[in-house]
Amino acid sequence: RIGIDDQDAERTLPAFIETLLNSGVDGVIIHARKAVLGGLSPHQNRTIPPLNYSLVHEIKENFPELPIAINGGINTLEEYQKHCCGLPSPLMGEGKLNGIMMGRQAYQNPWILAQVDSKIFTAEKNPLNHPNELLAPLCTYAENELANGEILHRIAKHYLGLFAGQAGARTFRRILSEETLAHNAGPEVLEKAWAAIIS
Repeated sequence: RIGIDDQDAERTLPAFIETLLNSGVDGVIIHARKAVLGGLSPHQNRTIPPLNYSLVHEIKENFPELPIAINGGINTLEEYQKHCCGLPSPLMGEGKLNGIMMGRQAYQNPWILAQVDSKIFTAEKNPLNHPNELLAPLCTYAENELANGEILHRIAKHYLGLFAGQAGARTFRRILSEETLAHNAGPEVLEKAWAAIIS
């Protein structure tokens, strides 16, 4: 975070970055929203303190050699263009930061990550064209992890938002939320969930 509570972030954040540099840190990710520890819940801390992107950009100007990524309220890959120019990218823009961090949006809409190769990096095409292409490799991965004692629910929960807004998505989420909890749940539950999507 850029700061907490009543801190003067414009003063304390640069000093903190200096401390990090002196300790040997070679890169930072800065969340552009203050954390209010007294009086706001964790949920409120995600939206109420205003985002201060300009302060993060100012830090980059003051520490140009330090790789800095920005976090907070970033919902599209196109926002890379607003903040960054640190990679050879079709979206290379006016910013000087070295990267973006996408939190809840990537979790709520994980398919957005399939576009990273072509939009942020220089790939001509993305490795996957449709979420259905995830099923086979996910089943293989799950099978291997289950053999090592993992629980299917802990794997499946990260895919709940994969088909958001599509017909059958509610059934898909229900199957992944509930049926993966069974102690003997295996890849067949994933197949059942994918089959619920009406294409």
